[in-house]
Amino acid sequence: FGLDHATLVRGGREIVEGKGSLGQVLFAAGSGIANLKCVQDQLEKEAADLFSPAARAKNPRINAQLTDWQAARKAVTAAQLPSSEWERLDKACRETREQLAKTEQEWERARIEHARLTRLHQAIPLAARSSAATAEIAELGPVQILPDGFAERRRETATRVATASSAARSAAEAIAELDGQIEKLVVPEALLARGESIEQLAKDLGSYRKAQHDARGLVAGREQVESDARRSLKQLRPDLTLADVERLRLTRQQRVEIQNLGNKHGTLTTQCQQARENVAALGQRLAATTDELAGLPPPRNADLLKSVLRRAQSVSRIEEERAEASAELARLETQAAAALSRLNLWRGTLEVLETLAVPSVETIDAYETRLAETDRQVTALAEQTAKLEASRDQFDRQMRQVTEQGVPPSEAALDDARQRRDEGWRLVRRAWLEGSLDSAEAGLFAGRHVGPDGLADAFDQSLRQADEIADRLRHEADRVAARATLAAQRQACLDELSKIATAKETAVEAREAVAAEWQSLWRPLGIEPQSPREMRGWQRRQQSLLEQAEKIRKQKTDVDAFDSRTAKCRQELDRALAALNEPTAQPGETLAAQLERGQLLAEQIDAAAARHARLTDEAATLGRQLEAERAKAAAAERELSAWTARWSSAVAALGLSADATPAQANEVLAQLDALFDQLTDADRFRQRIDGIAHEAEEFGCQTRSLLESLGKAVWFDRMSADQAADAVLADYRRATEDRGRLETLRKQRQKHAAALAEAKQIAAQSRAELASLCQEANCDSADRLPDLEARSARAKELHAQQRDLHEQLVVSGGGVPLADFLAEIACIEPDGLPDKIQQLGERVSSLDARRIELSNAAALHGKEMADMDTSAAAAEAEELAQSLAATIAGDVESYVRLRLASAVLREAIERYREKNQGPVLQRASRLFAELTVGSFSGLRADYDDRDEAVLVGIRARDGRTVTVDGMSDGTADQLYLALRLASLETYLDEHDPVPLVVDDILINFDNRRSLATLKVLADLSQRTQVVFFTHHEHLVALAEEHLPTEVVFTHRLGQSNP
Repeated sequence: FGLDHATLVRGGREIVEGKGSLGQVLFAAGSGIANLKCVQDQLEKEAADLFSPAARAKNPRINAQLTDWQAARKAVTAAQLPSSEWERLDKACRETREQLAKTEQEWERARIEHARLTRLHQAIPLAARSSAATAEIAELGPVQILPDGFAERRRETATRVATASSAARSAAEAIAELDGQIEKLVVPEALLARGESIEQLAKDLGSYRKAQHDARGLVAGREQVESDARRSLKQLRPDLTLADVERLRLTRQQRVEIQNLGNKHGTLTTQCQQARENVAALGQRLAATTDELAGLPPPRNADLLKSVLRRAQSVSRIEEERAEASAELARLETQAAAALSRLNLWRGTLEVLETLAVPSVETIDAYETRLAETDRQVTALAEQTAKLEASRDQFDRQMRQVTEQGVPPSEAALDDARQRRDEGWRLVRRAWLEGSLDSAEAGLFAGRHVGPDGLADAFDQSLRQADEIADRLRHEADRVAARATLAAQRQACLDELSKIATAKETAVEAREAVAAEWQSLWRPLGIEPQSPREMRGWQRRQQSLLEQAEKIRKQKTDVDAFDSRTAKCRQELDRALAALNEPTAQPGETLAAQLERGQLLAEQIDAAAARHARLTDEAATLGRQLEAERAKAAAAERELSAWTARWSSAVAALGLSADATPAQANEVLAQLDALFDQLTDADRFRQRIDGIAHEAEEFGCQTRSLLESLGKAVWFDRMSADQAADAVLADYRRATEDRGRLETLRKQRQKHAAALAEAKQIAAQSRAELASLCQEANCDSADRLPDLEARSARAKELHAQQRDLHEQLVVSGGGVPLADFLAEIACIEPDGLPDKIQQLGERVSSLDARRIELSNAAALHGKEMADMDTSAAAAEAEELAQSLAATIAGDVESYVRLRLASAVLREAIERYREKNQGPVLQRASRLFAELTVGSFSGLRADYDDRDEAVLVGIRARDGRTVTVDGMSDGTADQLYLALRLASLETYLDEHDPVPLVVDDILINFDNRRSLATLKVLADLSQRTQVVFFTHHEHLVALAEEHLPTEVVFTHRLGQSNP
């Protein structure tokens, strides 16, 4: 067995769409067919597509084929051929065709002439334009044809000559001006040769002036720092000078000692004070705890009471459940009384109803089948009688019209084949409808001993043989003698009418006998029965009432059990309360109230015992903590005395007494640090001032040396070193600028010289190209070239125009040589040509209309003759009628099979419901309550407004029934799952275990419903193997956490087992 998520959802949807039909629901769940209703609807649809008694002939296939068959039969009757009419139409057809041939010849000649004159009329303007172009070419005389692009080349070359000449003149003028500027510039090369030294002098000059400026500030800074240091020393030691200050400098070890001792002072003082406070606080807490413990009563033992309360947890809701059970009992009795009052045809009590020997469903089904079969036989025989009488009348009419044409030798074979087919169908129908098979008759039919399958094969073979003979007769219909066929059919019709009359009398007697038996079957119960179908519904309601009576007895037993469990629980609780000297159950006190009182007492006893134990532990802990704090206080006092001795020795180096605080010592240390920092700053100022003086001396020597190398040493005597440096730098900058200007002028001269040479070269090349163009145009001067270019362009234009006109004239000539066509144009009179063309066009149109008219008339005569030529039409119509009859027979057989399949499926569903309704519904009700986590208390069968059995759910909170169309999609899925699992359990009651494979059906379930479903599957795994596939990790965690380990085995695909 298998179930996946798609099947689960489809099954739930089918339940809702089927309105909860009990038979469909149980059959679908038991068979695993989730789309049962779709199968039923498909059978009905296919049958309706084949035939519908109330449908129009054009809709279902059989109806349409019957209409076509009747039309074909009428065509056979109406097919006749009058000879005089045929001769008249034949003569008219031949005359019309002769006139059509003559008209088409005249129309073709007129059309050709009209086309020729039209071409000539269109070519006259073209010929005139061609003559004018020829005359202008002759007028131009001999012309030198220049190549394409010649004029453009000449214009571009002339432009280049002018541009190059202008560029050469501009370049020569620029060169002369630049030569004059270059002669005026004089550059001192000796000064530029010392450029590196001069540039270094420029860098040093900035540093020199900055150092001179900084020196003045450094002197003032040194003096200020020394003054501050003297003031600081005076505050610390007025008896000392700056020369004696080094005596105050401490070693690093002395500074560290003072700082460490100062840091420890606060900690040690705090520890001593905290220890003294802790000893006092702990002593007070210990005394209070001891007093509180002495005032508590001794603890009591509540183990017996708690044991009784734990056992009572399982029945904590017993009174509520007892009330619910009583309400359910009342509801069941009310429903039973109402259902009993609705049970028509019989009156009595529920107890008497249980004793009635009501016929079983199988018996009712058997009588329904027998009555339906007799009714069908009588109806079918009456219909066959009417059809045969109509056929007999039809045969009489046809025999008067058809002449005798011979007797086909295969008619007897066809009758034998059809008789054999009908005999097989009768055996098949009896075997299927009555469930019985006469082996002797079947063996006689098939020629051997056969079972149901062999009979079906033999019937199929007889059906194929009859169809093959009928097909052969249709193909050879032209050799069938109509009169002999009709005579044989009429005689067969009369024989069949006689047989059917006898069979009809027998069928009527059989129907009355079965009806009498049906009445006598119910008479002992005092019931006047209705039809078997109605009595089946009555029997279902009677069986439902019997099930209701069984539920009422079970509910009464549950109520008594609740009362017994309540009394036992009260007795145990009274004994436990009495053992603790507490009052037992009071008058009117409910079990829930007594349990609540016992639970409160147990909690009070546990709280008192816990308080006594807590105070005892707290007193012992406080005693231990008090001794520890006293030891800490003594140790802190000892550490503080040792610190005082070390501190006195350490601060003596600072000139402080032993009672000086760490803050005072730190302040003295900070002042000493500031004093020594000031002295250090004064030394740095002094060193920097000395360095600046040395750098100034070096700058003066460097400047003198450079002036001497340039022959300007006298400058050093008249000005300061920095002024002399400024003068040298100014001369160097002017020399550098003159040298740059000279280089720029030289580069510009080179550029203009190159441009001058390039312009001269371009001008020479362009003049050579102009000379080449003059030679190509066969002239001696470039000034004549524009006139020669214009004559050449006009000559080429006229020649191209003449070629185009000649091509158009060739096309208009329609294949006539151009010279001949031009001669023909020259000979024609253009003024009268339009009138001739119009007249010919009108004649072409008139002849074309006449031609179409004669063509339509000839076609109409031919169609009338073809319609009257029915010598073959009658045979074709007869063949079509026979083909339609064979097709109808096959479709009728398919229609019967579909109707029988639908009826068999309905009967199977109903029988399955009657057989499995009790056990499956009872199990499904329990499973449904578990799967919905108590939202529904179960399921039960009910009846809708059509008195058909349907399935409804019962709400847990109020007992209200809910139809399936009122359930959510998730609840419908759970309902289908409950029914499917209940059917599987019922199957396992009577068969060997078969594994159940479940594929991820909990996708839309929350954790509570998923866990409930897993528990149900775990219970089912005790009877058969359950394999649950999922790719949701939280479902695996739910199963492993809440299900017993002996029923859960996890295997992860793609991994080895742990």
